[in-house]
Amino acid sequence: RFSSPAAGSAAPAAGLLTQASPRDAHASMPLSVRWGVNVGKWSPSKEDFLSALEMVDVTEKERIRSLHWFEDARARLAGQLLVRHLACSVLGICPTTLSRQVTERLSSGRPVIIGAPENFEFSIAHDGNWVVLEAGYGLNDETPLIGCDVVNTLRETKIERLPRVFTPEEWEQVRMIDDPVGQRVRLMRRWAVKEAVVKALGVGIRFGMNNVHVTLTGEPCQETMETCRGAKRVRRRLADFLSSPTYVDTSLPQPLGTPSVPIHAEVKIPCIPKDMESLVDKLPPSWSVQLDCLDNAHIRASARGCLHDEERDGKPREERLSQMETISCEQLLNLVSTRR
Repeated sequence: RFSSPAAGSAAPAAGLLTQASPRDAHASMPLSVRWGVNVGKWSPSKEDFLSALEMVDVTEKERIRSLHWFEDARARLAGQLLVRHLACSVLGICPTTLSRQVTERLSSGRPVIIGAPENFEFSIAHDGNWVVLEAGYGLNDETPLIGCDVVNTLRETKIERLPRVFTPEEWEQVRMIDDPVGQRVRLMRRWAVKEAVVKALGVGIRFGMNNVHVTLTGEPCQETMETCRGAKRVRRRLADFLSSPTYVDTSLPQPLGTPSVPIHAEVKIPCIPKDMESLVDKLPPSWSVQLDCLDNAHIRASARGCLHDEERDGKPREERLSQMETISCEQLLNLVSTRR
């Protein structure tokens, strides 16, 4: 990571990241944030999309424009805008120009915010209509383990054809109900937790999903989540969108909201791949895992360890960590454009 300019140093050159004001991480800054953006509700014109694209750095702009599908480009753009909003509003690290790079990638591939404290981490994920971001501080100088994932249950992936991803015990839990649709939802729920955990470890799926053992209790006997049911999703090529004067909405149908059912998740990692034995000292004694439904077609999972446990504003730690703020794309664009 790069350090923010020291007090009394010369003014930074145009485009460099600047610290808006020195702030105490455990005083005025939020302990943690959870944000979600429903990009399926954003139907931009070509001009609006290109205008939003100018709010990210050149490298990300090229990556977004290289994507094949418009829906993927829209989600990635919203994710990059969320990260810029996080850097400025939470950390006070604001780019003096919108084209300035805000993140860099470690050798492991994990993205970090340039200039962020060592004990601050974030995780971001998108699928279907949703983009979610989670961030927070570790205790004192400890680096926290934070990972999040969102799974669209309407996707066409044949997750049930991945037997090595799930352990025999997980399959036993899944098959406690006879409904094939319900079993598919249960598999997706476990996949979301596994994905959140390996992202928190900073290694991704190369860790081996079957090395993360997930036990869930409190799952409904009758699943209400929507699934693909063989229907094919209509998507639009980004090139077609950019060459057409009018927008054609190919988003997934907006599912109805559904109340989250409290589901307790327990995660165990009994063994570590031989090429990743350096992670032994990084594993927390336990994981704080939360599962909820963003609507009846999207499951969100978060996995955390080593977070600062100080009570603030009289709210219990569990209550603070369970709340997610929903931000519309229009609000996000306004927040990013005005913080320069």
